[in-house]
Amino acid sequence: AHGGNETGTNQTDAGDHDHEEHYCAPDARDKSDCFEQTVSAYLVKVTDTHWYEHGMDWTEVQDGEVKELGTWGMKSDREQSVLLEFEVDDVEKKQLIIESGGDYDVGIVINLHSLGPIGPASVGLGGGIMGLVLLMIMTEVLHRTMASMIGAAIVLVTLAGSNRLPTLSTVISWMDHGTLGLLFGMMIIIGITMKTGVFEW
Repeated sequence: AHGGNETGTNQTDAGDHDHEEHYCAPDARDKSDCFEQTVSAYLVKVTDTHWYEHGMDWTEVQDGEVKELGTWGMKSDREQSVLLEFEVDDVEKKQLIIESGGDYDVGIVINLHSLGPIGPASVGLGGGIMGLVLLMIMTEVLHRTMASMIGAAIVLVTLAGSNRLPTLSTVISWMDHGTLGLLFGMMIIIGITMKTGVFEW
């Protein structure tokens, strides 16, 4: 990924992008609603992956259609986070281009994460796993503890398939020990109370 002015090709002025001064949207009420510059992201297939080392512009080496991932307004006095989801079918030739359109440099941090073959369907799989566990608990085909363990195992397998398998320390951090202590204490009280026959009465 290439952004800022490190490549020597990403610095542009407002006129190049046909924006008004401060990049005001049509529905902006005043200057406080306007942005100082814009940042655009493109997914581009290039013929030369080292074009920036040769002092070239990415538009000179693009091969085929350029997919625009979005354009965002930026302000110099705040940080902004943007989540992008896209598929790359040719990792050797595809590049993520970050281009700024303004009069000052923009610092950009990119965290790239591969979701693997089942990543796009992870939300649906999560809902299906939860429904399966609840169904096993309601029908009592298995003990609720066994059903929960099976569900947890399926979740870990799913996370592994989407390249998001957590470490043991991460899994432990997901546990709410206060809630677990409360449930454990309630189960002890109920187990003892059951022997007195209160629930039968």
